[in-house]
Amino acid sequence: MKHQPVIQGFDDVDFDPFAFFAASFGEIRDVYSLYDRLRQQGTVVEGSVLDLLCGVTEPQLEGLRQFTVLGYEEAMAVNRDPALFSNATLNDYLSITFGPTLTALDPPVHTEVRRVFQRIFLPAQVAKWSETFIDPVIDRLVTDLATAGKAELVEDFAKKYPFQIIYRQLALPEQDIETFHKLAVAQGLMGEYRHHAVEASQKLGAFLTDIVAERRRNPGADLISTLATSEVDGARLEDQFIIAFLRQLTLAAGDTTFRATGTLFAGLLSTPGLLDEVRNDRSLVAPLIEETLRWDGPSGYTLRTATRDTELGGVAIPAGSVVNVSFSAANRDPNAFANPNAFDVHRPKKPHMGFNTGPHMCVGQHLARLEMSRAVNAMLDRFPNMRFDPAQPRPHIEGVVFRTPYNVHVLLD
Repeated sequence: MKHQPVIQGFDDVDFDPFAFFAASFGEIRDVYSLYDRLRQQGTVVEGSVLDLLCGVTEPQLEGLRQFTVLGYEEAMAVNRDPALFSNATLNDYLSITFGPTLTALDPPVHTEVRRVFQRIFLPAQVAKWSETFIDPVIDRLVTDLATAGKAELVEDFAKKYPFQIIYRQLALPEQDIETFHKLAVAQGLMGEYRHHAVEASQKLGAFLTDIVAERRRNPGADLISTLATSEVDGARLEDQFIIAFLRQLTLAAGDTTFRATGTLFAGLLSTPGLLDEVRNDRSLVAPLIEETLRWDGPSGYTLRTATRDTELGGVAIPAGSVVNVSFSAANRDPNAFANPNAFDVHRPKKPHMGFNTGPHMCVGQHLARLEMSRAVNAMLDRFPNMRFDPAQPRPHIEGVVFRTPYNVHVLLD
């Protein structure tokens, strides 16, 4: 008889990680006016993002000298030079809950491990998942929305579809999905909720370790089986990297896409005439997604560590300093993007930092783009008259660490 791995939920059965998202990730709506004021001091300023915007310091980083990068060119330079700006601090921070995750590894280990994961998430491979994983989930959810005539798109659609796609790809037992979902998202909680993140990590790690071993013994066509049987230079990929990747995948692939999708619909419906334009010209769906990621991307910033004394934006950065790279500020840098606060799908093409850049550019970016494209097209096909519900408040995008609207109320008749 095949062994069936068992997942354990939170000790506090009433704990709901979604209820603490806003408090954990910062509740500031207009971070951009704050960044603009800071930008008057220069493209690089002393202090951390959390300290400069919220007046708080993460306990784990207390006592370390920190700088925040606001400029587009400077942010690009940091993220493209892992030798000068390493992941040491980020690894110390993320390893508590994720283990040796791809996001926080440095070369040469990062280069070797990323090769395996990147091969699995190449565009040609991702495209094959559309009919088997992506379209069935989106079609079912869109059909469910049609029965009510109105919806709150974040709870009813955006928060559901990317996670459900991941569950299908991982071939998880149906009865475990709700518990898995809570554990996955709780791993990212910060500050006073960090102990819940550690508990989620431990329980998710135990479950994934068990299920990787089972899929290695009895491989199938799912993503876990693929990873469990993958090799690097003839050697099987170590379990610690597989588990860490799956831990982060379950959070990043679902959480990032749900946040970006909510922002996309908020921008689409808030911009006069844009819904009609995109509905009638579907070639605009791709630039709509890219502009969403630039205009108000799901991830606010990342951390790097200066490996030696250097200078950035005319500011001296001592070795060992923590460098906060603000994706939000860089993507609204007026020296890089004309009229940066405008949501403009006709903006000239230029690399943004919605999926990071350089060697740590999001390995799942092609999957996220495909999911969002299918989601937007399905909604436009089924609900051509989609509009904000006038009886409900308009959406507000908020957050510092992560950005998203928590409600997008629409009428669908």
